[in-house]
Amino acid sequence: MEPRSGAGGVRGGHAAIRELALYHYKCIVG
Repeated sequence: MEPRSGAGGVRGGHAAIRELALYHYKCIVG
């Protein structure tokens, strides 16, 4: 159904996860 989810989706997802992880790390560690 979504062929773009194969290449672009994974890249975008990884970027979002990385940003979220950094945000949480900053919040927890301070």
